Amino acid sequence: MGLVEWVAEWVTDVTILWSLLITSSSTHIHSHAGYGIVTLVQLDVVEGLESAPSALIGLFTGRNVGKQVVVVSRE
Repeated sequence: MGLVEWVAEWVTDVTILWSLLITSSSTHIHSHAGYGIVTLVQLDVVEGLESAPSALIGLFTGRNVGKQVVVVSRE
């Protein structure tokens, strides 16, 4: 087995293991959330385009947890 084949096999193995870990972790966390052990916070919403700069800064300073949404208009 040459180096290219070995690296290709290694990357495939790591990819499979990573996908199994992510699936298992996600299921485990969601089951804890169902029992109230873990609280999932997924959405941080700010109103108005004028709030967009501070929302962007909040992404990089750790102010928000989960997804950041800027509501520009409710119309």
